[in-house]
Parts: sequence; structure tokens; C-alpha cells
Amino acid sequence: MTWICLALVTILIIIFEIVFRYRLVAFNKKYLRNFSYSTVTERYDAAAPRYFFPEKNYDKAVLFLHGFSTSAQDFEFFCNKLKQKGIPYNAVTLTGYGLTNFRFLRVVRFKDWLREALDAYDQLAMHAEKVHVVGSSFGALLAAVLAKYRQVDKFIAVSPAFFLAKKVHFIIKVINFPVLGTIFKILLPYYVKTKLPNRSNLLDMLDPEMADETFNFAVVPTNVLATFDQAYKMLDLQKIRVNSFYMFSATQDQVVKIDQARQLLKKCGIKYKEFIYTNSAHSVLRDFERDQVADEFLRAIEE
Repeated sequence: MTWICLALVTILIIIFEIVFRYRLVAFNKKYLRNFSYSTVTERYDAAAPRYFFPEKNYDKAVLFLHGFSTSAQDFEFFCNKLKQKGIPYNAVTLTGYGLTNFRFLRVVRFKDWLREALDAYDQLAMHAEKVHVVGSSFGALLAAVLAKYRQVDKFIAVSPAFFLAKKVHFIIKVINFPVLGTIFKILLPYYVKTKLPNRSNLLDMLDPEMADETFNFAVVPTNVLATFDQAYKMLDLQKIRVNSFYMFSATQDQVVKIDQARQLLKKCGIKYKEFIYTNSAHSVLRDFERDQVADEFLRAIEE
């Protein structure tokens, strides 16, 4: 009987909190009803950042968007190449990643990262005539949504997460069910990454030494996985504004389904140039063939 009472009280408290929170949000929206806002970025126009650069001093600039649970370090070797050539870039570490705590990752949504990516693009576009966008894994998914709203000169998708391996895909589907997902996140508030077959580290990388040197979270709040489904709902490759499309993939990738990505690009009528690496896995940017990957990336940027 005691447990039943406790359960009922807990349910009532949760319901009260949800209703109370909803009413506060509704009150705030009513208060700000005279201000316009974007449904894409979920930001009020009056609150958008201001920046202005009177001249475009560069022919091109590059925006980098990293993958799930990693950081801007993913692009270390690409960035070194651009520095040598004097090409400006911005390698973003998405909000919540790279920090010593999970306070942002617990509540982050895909549109938060999209807003961040759009702002980074807009700043680069004020410096350069053309902006190239490079997305790795989840970052390629984010970049593809960005390309619906901004003109991208060269789009480089590295191991794009357009289709995921079955295990992760199943969890993403579960946590996005209205009731079941909430229960799942309460019972399992954190997602613990597990080692893939024939890998020395939690990363899908063949080079064990580089895997140990690559920053990535072993654990993330389960809520973060919901950002994949949020991204897929906004993804529409037929609407992207891209002049040239490149794809970098690895034959030993255990995280994403590259064949299905190829089929999707073909179905959408997107012509692309692909670089395939046989001695690398999903984290191809930092794996055994990283030097060759970086060299071919630079040639793609400069051609």
C-alpha cells in the first residue's frame, strides 16, 4: 500500500511539474507575442546576434561540424592543411560536447545545434565569397539540414550518418515514443557506449594509438540520442543548395550504412565524388589513412 501511495504521489508531482512548466512557457510566449521568431532556429529575431564585416577578404572559408560525442579535434589534420594555405575556417565544438559536465547535453535539441551552425556559417560568409561545409558522421547530417537554408559551395560529407547501424537506430526509435521514451530515459538516463567488434577503443577506428589520443565521450545523457530523430525529420536532400558534393567513406565502417547513403544520394539525383578508404573505419579523419584523407580533402577544396 505504501509503495502505491508513493507511486501515485510521484506521478502527481510529475504531472504538476509538466503542467506548471507548460503554463510558464505559454505565459512567456504571450508576453513576447509582438516579437517575430524563426521556427527553424526557434529564436526570436530581435535576439539574433549582430555582426558586420565590411569587406570579404577571402575567396573561400570552411565550416567544420563534428560528429556524435566527439569535438572539433576530429578535423585537426584538415585544419593544419588549411592553415598552411592561409584558408580561414571555423571548426565548431557543438554546445554540450567537450565540457566537464552534462548540464547542456541533458536538455540540448537538434535545433540548438542547427542555430549554432547557421550562426557560424553566417559569420564566415561575411568574410568569404564562398563557404564550404564539412560534416563528419552526425555533423554531415547537421550540415545537410544547414544546406537547406544556406548556399554551400562545396559540401563534404565524411562517413555521413544518414543511416545508422541497427543497435543505435533501435534505441533512437524507442526514446522518441511519447510515453515509452520518457520511461526509458527515466530508467536509463545515460547511454554508455560499448566497444565494437575488433576495436581497441570505444571509437570505430583501426589505429589503436590514435584512438587513445582522440577525444570522445564514453557516456552521454540518453536525451542526446533524440537529436538524431529530430535531425532526420528535418533532412531533405532534395532541397539542399549545394554546388559540389563530395563523400569520404571507409570500407570497414561499423557505425553507418554507406551503401544506403549512396542509394539515397542517387534517388535524390545528387551527383557526387566519393573517396573510399580500405584501411580505415568510421573515424576515417584520424585513422591509418588520415594523411591521404587530408591531402584529398585539400585538393577537393582547391579544385
